[in-house]
Parts: sequence; structure tokens; C-alpha cells
Amino acid sequence: MAGLLSSGLLVLTLAGGVLAGQDPGPWKNPPCRNTLDNGLTCIFQKDDSSELTCLLLLIRGGKSAEAAGKSGLAYLTTRLAVEVPDEGKVRDLMLQSTRLSVASFEDCTLISVQCLSGNFEESLKIVSKIIRDPLFSGLRIDAIVENMSHQGKAELDSASNAGHAELMRAFFGPEGYGGAVWGTEESLKSIRKNDITQFYETYFKASNMVLSIASDLEGPVVAGHVKKYFGGIKPGTRKEARPGAIKVPADRRIFREKEAKQSYLGLGFPLPGLSPRNYALAYLTEDILGGGVGSRLWALRFKERLAYDVNSTISYPTGEGVLEAYLETSPEKLEAARSSLERVFRDLAAAELTEEDLGTSRNNAGASFLRANETKEARAKTAALFEARGLGCEFLGKFFEEIRNVTVAEWNVFIREVFKMDRSVEVIIGPKQE
Repeated sequence: MAGLLSSGLLVLTLAGGVLAGQDPGPWKNPPCRNTLDNGLTCIFQKDDSSELTCLLLLIRGGKSAEAAGKSGLAYLTTRLAVEVPDEGKVRDLMLQSTRLSVASFEDCTLISVQCLSGNFEESLKIVSKIIRDPLFSGLRIDAIVENMSHQGKAELDSASNAGHAELMRAFFGPEGYGGAVWGTEESLKSIRKNDITQFYETYFKASNMVLSIASDLEGPVVAGHVKKYFGGIKPGTRKEARPGAIKVPADRRIFREKEAKQSYLGLGFPLPGLSPRNYALAYLTEDILGGGVGSRLWALRFKERLAYDVNSTISYPTGEGVLEAYLETSPEKLEAARSSLERVFRDLAAAELTEEDLGTSRNNAGASFLRANETKEARAKTAALFEARGLGCEFLGKFFEEIRNVTVAEWNVFIREVFKMDRSVEVIIGPKQE
């Protein structure tokens, strides 16, 4: 911890302090990194836009750390780790306008704390104590498991969420990256208190965590609070990452029957191993594919009238990722929509995109990245994810340099390599097909 308060203090206190070789991007104060004596990686970004402080605590592991048949264990353990122990603490946090939330991803879980900056220390005091000494009682476990079961069912009511889950399962299998965040009925029944305790003792160690903070508070103030409330977390050892590896399934067409007036149609493609350049190329590709008006998918909705909604997304955890495009259409137009959606990908793979195409997608992708990271919470989350996934928190600014350095030739090669129809997986969710 001494490093944070001595030599590291300079990094935190310089409003414009930049890591070596870092492109600050559009932000006045880029994120700064330091490591506590116990191995906890700390990221701080000064942001005077509001008197609000956002803290993200990332725990490496996520779905990839769950044992076979234990889907949902990562979320359940993390949720229990912030379960407020008594009504008094609940009342205190509410009076401080503090908000707590938990999320689970393929390769990590995240605890988010938002509060008024004036209440930051008191909120941190309460939250850090709960995280360092959680109570794994049977009643708490049962209550959260029941809630997870409801959440899982509610999330899959959304066709886009259900389609994404099917694609990830098809490419990565039913465990790990392809597992269910909320678990399944069978996996939740199989999880025991000992599984939770073991997961917590293994992964909730300082060296396995990334703490990311965006605040209008000064660096020395934040550094002091971090030392006081997180310096006592046990060091442990960083768990070796188990990146997901994609395997294209033999059956590349998936149909799930659902009583609905619309049919969901999704098409997913594997992305190569995560790197700064591949991330930039995927981001540019996602833009030209489905980045709003003028994108290739847009014509299916407004010109061909084949869809009520069109969209595309990329999922890029540690290792390989997935690019997916989807639309919602009437069952009567499904076959025509399938043909047109495949045509979009074939045409893109066959096209020779121009400097003008690249310039447009650079502008759109840059604007999209800015919008996605406009808030303090979003920026702190992105910085933590970049850090944990090996890109480094400085990629928050370097992203713009990376997309500027992409050439149209390598972009064309990337698109041709990704959009191979024999490596795609199709998902349809809707009324039974005749």
C-alpha cells in the first residue's frame, strides 16, 4: 500500500497524469493505474462533471471459473458478498444515496457502488466491511437462488437476450462462457454452501481484483480511502485465466419455439483472439454492419421492409469473441428475411470497402464509443474490463488511436476472415415453422 501513497501518489494527484505511451483520447484526465502492496490493481480517473463517485470492483473468474454443473455460482457468490447484513446498514446506505449492483460476465464479476462524493468514505466503509466478511447463511442463499431463478426466466423473455444466450452456448458449449449467468434449475439445486465458500476463498483475493474509480474527489483523498478500506484484503494469488475457445458446432441452425407474434432471427460469427487491433477491427465492422442509418442492416428494415428491428453487437471477453446480428420480423416474412440477412454478410465479405467507408465507420465508431462511456460508471467499468482482459486501462484512450491506424486493406481482410458462412450459427426464436 505504501506505493500508492508515495511514488504512486504523483500519478493519482496529477489531473492530467498520463501513463507512459498513453493516448488520453477525448478525456481531460485519462485513467491512472497503481498497485497496492496486497496486489490489488487500482484505477482512478478524475472527473469533475458531477459530485458523484462511482466504484467498480472486478473479480476475475466469472462464468469461466464455475465448475461443471455449477452455472450461476459466480453471480451467486458475488451477490452474497454484498448482501447487506442488517436493516441498519440498509438504512444507512439508503440515506447516503448509495446504490449497489452486481453483474456476472464470461470472465469476471463486477460489484458497482455509486454514491454522492460527500458520502464516499462512509459508503466505502460499509461496503468494504461486507465484502471482506460476508455472511453465507442458508436463508440468504435460498432467497438469492430464488431471485436468480426468476431473473433468469425474465431475462429470457426477451428474444434478443435468449438469442444471444443460444449463440454463446452454441460456440462455447453449455459451461464456462456459454453457461447461464443466472444458472439453470438443475445447477442452482446442485450448489452448496461449501461451493460458495470455496469460490469466495479462491477468487476474492486482492491480486485477483481490479478496483476502478471515477470521481470528482482529489487523488490523495481517494488514495487514502482505498488504503484504509481495501488495503486489508488478503493478497492471495491471481488465478490463471481460462479464456473461452470457440468450436463451431456441427448443427449450425438452432430453432426455439416461442408463442409470439414476431420471429427473432440471429446470425453469429466467431471473432479472433482479443487484441487491441482485433477489438478495433471488430468495432469498425460492427458499425458498418448495424451501426444505425446507412448501415448494411438498416436497408432490411427501411428499404426492404423485412424487419421491425435490426441490430448488431460484439461480445469480446478474454480470448475469442462473437459478432452477432439479429432482426425481428413477422413469421410470414421469415424466409425472405433469412435470405436477405445472409446476403448482407456475403456481400460485405465480397466487397472491397473504400477509404470513404473506413472514414465513415471511424467517425461512427468513435462517437458510439464515446456515448457508451459517457457516464462515470460506464467509464470505470470499461477501464476495469480492459485492464482485466489484458488491453490495459489506457486502452480507454488508445482505442481512438487504434481505429485511426486501421488500414482499409486489413479491414477488408478481417471482414472476409470473419464472415465465413460455414462458420456461422443461426438462431430462430418464434412460432413453430410450417
